[in-house]
Amino acid sequence: MALKPGALTSFVGTKADQLQVNVLDVTIRPGDRFLLCSDGLSGYFEDNPEDLGKLLAISDEQVATREMIRAANEAGG
Repeated sequence: MALKPGALTSFVGTKADQLQVNVLDVTIRPGDRFLLCSDGLSGYFEDNPEDLGKLLAISDEQVATREMIRAANEAGG
């Protein structure tokens, strides 16, 4: 499941006195990964989120990270 860009702002809020908490329940299974990033990365995968999923499936986290950065840079980042 991919969250839309800006979702973190939606979840966290931009001002402490206006904090609105949204809760999302997900089933976590062994091997699942969570990617916390800015739209500076995820924005380059909006048209093809499957590409990001393929990169997240790379077993070596360091290699996966480098490949995500490379792909975003190639897309204009």
